[in-house]
Amino acid sequence: MWAGTIKMIQDYPLFGVGMGAWQWIYQRYKDYRLMSEPDYPHNDYLNLAADYGLIGLAIMLAVFACFFRHAWRVAKRTQNSEHRAFAMGAMISIISLLVHSFFDFNLHIPANSLLLAAIMGFTVAIEEPEEHPVQRKAPLPFVRYLVGGALLAICGIGIRFFIPTALAFHLAEEGESAKWDINYERAFSDYQRASVLDPHYPKPYIDTGEIYLSSARWRMLPARQNERRDFAHKAIQSFERALALNPTLAYVLVAKARAHELAGEDDLALKAYQRAIEVAPFNGYAYHSLGTFYRDRGEDQKALEALEKANQYILYTELAFQIEEWEVRQRRGTAQPK
Repeated sequence: MWAGTIKMIQDYPLFGVGMGAWQWIYQRYKDYRLMSEPDYPHNDYLNLAADYGLIGLAIMLAVFACFFRHAWRVAKRTQNSEHRAFAMGAMISIISLLVHSFFDFNLHIPANSLLLAAIMGFTVAIEEPEEHPVQRKAPLPFVRYLVGGALLAICGIGIRFFIPTALAFHLAEEGESAKWDINYERAFSDYQRASVLDPHYPKPYIDTGEIYLSSARWRMLPARQNERRDFAHKAIQSFERALALNPTLAYVLVAKARAHELAGEDDLALKAYQRAIEVAPFNGYAYHSLGTFYRDRGEDQKALEALEKANQYILYTELAFQIEEWEVRQRRGTAQPK
């Protein structure tokens, strides 16, 4: 993940890819051996540089440099033993958090980031002793009130956006639990509420589409063809909503392609498979799905090429993938004993 993130930083060096956008843009840089969909690169410094660019990284490094300068001067100069002890403990604790952040997404955990901000704030609040005290003029009261009011307004705006986002995430998780319990009515309710709270969150749409796709797969008899198509089209609509928010979700494109297959729309299914490979060119499962699509339609050469790439791009090759490739080779008369 680090190598792909470094390439991302090289492509977007100054301002980065945008706040919280790493997990989506990383799909273009992901190593083909990584089959998961990671949220963070397990390195907060690389994550910061990728999201905010080298300018954002430099600003944060300057903040930490100022903190350590202040804490060191407090520990070195103050006559108050409690202040000295607190400053030394603060530096050690912040260093431990920063070392941890080099190998993990430590500061993306709200409790850890809040702890870091609190320690730094308490430390900076300790007045730094001066070698040559200078009489400073206190700021005017209205200036203090203005700055305090501005900070409160910023915090209020942040809370205004944070609470709906957090509630949407919680409802999406509750909906997923209900989905696994096959309580689809409750799942749909949770997903709908989550989408209202945070319309830019794709997960509720994805999970809704997966329920419809599963329902379509359970209606394969000819007598239930119309039901299958209805569920497939509902799945497609949900997946398209998610893709409108983030068009780089390769696994959603694969799911959308399968829904098109169930709806009898082979041309649209093929386009979705091809788009999934464009988005994630080393995604073995996308190639596997494309290969089975060609196999089921008698296009053995194209199926073989896609299945070969599927087996190439999956670190731990699944036996089912090998069998499917062997079957296509056998049908073409090119199977070789292994």
